[in-house]
Amino acid sequence: MKTTQAQKKLRGRSRLKTEQSRLKKEIIQKAKKSHSFLDLFLGVLFLFLLLLLMFYFSANDLANIIFPNSYLPFVLLVFLSSFFFLKFIFINQRLVFCLVFNLSIILFFHLQNLNFNYYLILVLIMPPFVWLTINQIEKRLL
Repeated sequence: MKTTQAQKKLRGRSRLKTEQSRLKKEIIQKAKKSHSFLDLFLGVLFLFLLLLLMFYFSANDLANIIFPNSYLPFVLLVFLSSFFFLKFIFINQRLVFCLVFNLSIILFFHLQNLNFNYYLILVLIMPPFVWLTINQIEKRLL
C-alpha cells in the first residue's frame, strides 16, 4: 500500500496530539500526587484550635455540646487535624480517611468509657481496610 504525502502529515499531527495529551495527563497526575501545603496549613490550624479548646475549656463544658456526653468539638477537631496531617504525609486520601475514621471511633468509645478488648478493636478496624485493599487492587494501584 502506498501512502500519500497528506496521509504522512496527518499521522505526524495525530502523533503530536497524542504526545501533548499524554504530557498533560502526566502533569495532572503529578499535581494530584504532590504534597499540598494547604493540607499542612489546615492540619496546623485545626491542631492549634484543638490546643486552644483544651486549654480554655474544661471537659465538662465540652461534653454536652449538640449531643449529650459526646465531646463532639474535641472529636471533630482531632479528626480534622489528623486527617489533614496524614493526608499531607501519605497523599492517599482513602487510606487516610479509613485511618482517621477508625481513630475517631476508638477515641469516641474511649470518651464514652466503653471498656472493650482488643478483638473488638480489630473487628471495628478491619472492614474499612479490607474494602480499601480490594478497591485499590481493582484499580491496580496497590
